[in-house]
This record gives sequence, structure tokens and C-alpha cells, in this order.
Amino acid sequence: MKKESAVYTILFMVVLSLVLSSVLGFVSSFTKERIEVNLTAIRAKAILEAVGMNVDEMDLREIEKTFREKIQIDEFDGRRVYLTSVDGRRIYAFEYTGSGLWGLILAVIALDESFERLAGISFVRHSETPGLGGRIDENWFKKQFSRKKLASSYPYLTFATNVAKPGNYDPEDPTVDAITGATGTSKAVERLVNEAIKQWKPILMDRYGR
Repeated sequence: MKKESAVYTILFMVVLSLVLSSVLGFVSSFTKERIEVNLTAIRAKAILEAVGMNVDEMDLREIEKTFREKIQIDEFDGRRVYLTSVDGRRIYAFEYTGSGLWGLILAVIALDESFERLAGISFVRHSETPGLGGRIDENWFKKQFSRKKLASSYPYLTFATNVAKPGNYDPEDPTVDAITGATGTSKAVERLVNEAIKQWKPILMDRYGR
């Protein structure tokens, strides 16, 4: 009887282990799929925002539909450029990863057809502190880059600190107001944007310039 009981216990544990493994595998697969779907949606939203489209009132379905209809993708030499037209201007957007204060920042940066002016920027993901460096996601900060004219040489944009009322929306002034209390993150974004433009501007001009 003891022998039969031991065999039953072993069989039960084997079956239980198989069931648990299957459940965990399904949950892991489902979770991974959801994460990928969410990241795709976040990326699409960031691209639309960077090129100058208003996505504030769009739900997920509208974002995906607008992305499919408005954005062309050009892949070459291991690179990917997102192309569209906004208000009659041709826009070229690309992704760029740089170091933040607490981790990597994945940004989308867009230049217009002159290659001398930003269309805008947005962020796909980052690890900056909520309420401090995490404020790079706030509209007041990102909208400073909209149609912002670049300086003729590096650095193309500079960040101003200790301003009384943050938010420089003058498109002819190649200056952006930093986030108060988040100097480290502000410097990181300043470096990221300038390095991205330095690297990508000649690539875009060579491929799309007339």
C-alpha cells in the first residue's frame, strides 16, 4: 500500500509540474505578446507626435490607423526612417538611443525638409524619475522642439537653466528650457538630441536632399 501511495504521489507531482509549466508558459507568452503590442503602439504614438501630428485625443485604434495611413517607412543600410508630410512640409523621423540619468532613453527625432529645423521630438521609453526627469514626457517640454530652428553648427540646440518660467516656444531661437530640478536628465537629453542630429543630418541630406 505504501508503495502504491508513493507511486501515486510521484505521478501527481509530475502531472502538477507539467500543468504548472504549461500555465506559466502560456502566461509568459501572453505577457510578452502584450508588451510587444504596447511597445508598438507607444512607438507609433511617439513617431506621430514627433513629426507634428496631434495625438492627444487619439485612442489606440486611431493611432494605429493614422500611422498606417500617414507614415511611410524607408529602410536602408540597417537604418529606418519614417517619412510623412505635415502642412505641406516633408518630414523625416528616426529613432535614437542615448544615455539618460538613470538608464537609456529611446527618442524619436524628426527633421523637416530643410534639414535646418526640427519638426519635433518624442520619447518611446526611458527610466527617468517620475516628477523630475520623467517630465520629459510632458507636453510643455516636448512642444518646445516643434519647428525649432537649429544652430548652424554643433551644438545645434542648447538648454537654458534656472529660467523663471520654463518653456521656450520661439521657433527661431535654438534654445530649449531645461526641466527645473532635473539638471542631469536635461543635460542627457540635450546631449542625446545634439548627437542624434550630428549623426543623422548628413545621412538624411545625402538620401533625401535635392
